[in-house]
Amino acid sequence: MTIQDRTRPATPPASAVITIEAVSKVYPVRGGVLKAVDNVSLSIPRGKTVGVVGESGCGKTTLSRLVLRMEPPTEGRVLFGGRDVWKLGRSERKGFHRGVAAVFQDPYSSLNPRHRVSQIVLEPVRVNMGRESGGLSRVRLNDLLRSVGLPEAAAGLYPHEFSGGQRQRIAIARAISLSPDLVVLDEPVSALDVSIRAQILNLLKDLQQQIGGAYLFIAHDLAAVRHMSDEIAVMYLGAVVEYAPVQAIYNAPKHPYTQGLLAASLPPDPRRPNLDATIFGEIPSPIDPPSGCRFRTRCPIAVAHCAEERPPLRERGDGHLVACHLAD
Repeated sequence: MTIQDRTRPATPPASAVITIEAVSKVYPVRGGVLKAVDNVSLSIPRGKTVGVVGESGCGKTTLSRLVLRMEPPTEGRVLFGGRDVWKLGRSERKGFHRGVAAVFQDPYSSLNPRHRVSQIVLEPVRVNMGRESGGLSRVRLNDLLRSVGLPEAAAGLYPHEFSGGQRQRIAIARAISLSPDLVVLDEPVSALDVSIRAQILNLLKDLQQQIGGAYLFIAHDLAAVRHMSDEIAVMYLGAVVEYAPVQAIYNAPKHPYTQGLLAASLPPDPRRPNLDATIFGEIPSPIDPPSGCRFRTRCPIAVAHCAEERPPLRERGDGHLVACHLAD
C-alpha cells in the first residue's frame, strides 16, 4: 500500500488495484456532523494485503463501504483501474462488480437461508455473466467448493446445515467465484471459534496466491492482521495515524496509539517483554473531536503543542508514516 502525499494530487501507481484519494465521509447527525473517515489516502497493489486496525468506531468499516461502492465519499475519490468508481458507466460498473468482492463478519447473516449452497456460490457468476454462465456454472461450482475445503455434496445443502466455519468457507467461495482483483475482508474471522480461525486465515492466504488479487483486511485481532498483512494502516477517529510494513509496525511502532494497541494484546513471544504503553480514558466523541491531535486526550506523552496543531501524516524513515509531533 502507498499512502499518498496530501500536499499534491495523488497519482495511482500502475500496479494499484484500488486507490483511495483523500477520501472523507461525513454524516449529518443531531448536534453537528460525524466525520467517520477523515482524509484517508492509500493504494493497494495486486497480490498484496493491507491490514486496517483500530478500535471500534475508528472508521474501518466505513472505509470498506466506500471501497465497495456501497456509499459515496463526501470528499475525495475511489479509483478502480484508474477510474473513479462513482463516475463509471453501466458497462463499467459491471466490470467493477466483477472485479471487487467482499467477505463479511457474520457468516450466519451474510448467506441467504432460503438458497442452497450452489445458488449462493454461483450467484455472482449468474448476475455478472448472464447467458454465458450456464456452461461455466456446472464446471466452476465443484472447483470452488474443493478450493475452500468443502465436499461436492455441499452444493445441495442449505446454510443452516453447516457450522460457522463452513459457512464462512461458503462465503469465501462466493467471493472468489469470479477471480476478483480485490477482496474486502471485513472482520472475516471474528465471529468464528478460536480453534478454526487459523484455518480460515491460511485458506485466505492460499487463495490469494491462486487468484493473484489484493486484499483489504479489516480486523480487531492484531495477531490475525500480522499473519495476513504485508502493510498496515492504523486508524483513530477516522484518520490514519500510522502506516508501515507489517514488521515495522510490530517491531518498532512509533505512534503512542499503536504502541497502546500492541501493549494491550498478548505478546506473540512470551519470552519477549511486551510494550510498556497504556491508552487512558475513553474514545472522544467523533461529533466533537479534540483540537489538534485527536489522540492527545488519551496520550501518555502529550504536550501543550499537541492541542494547538494537528500533526500531519509524514514519513519518518523507510516508508514509515506517522501522525505525531513527538514520534521522533
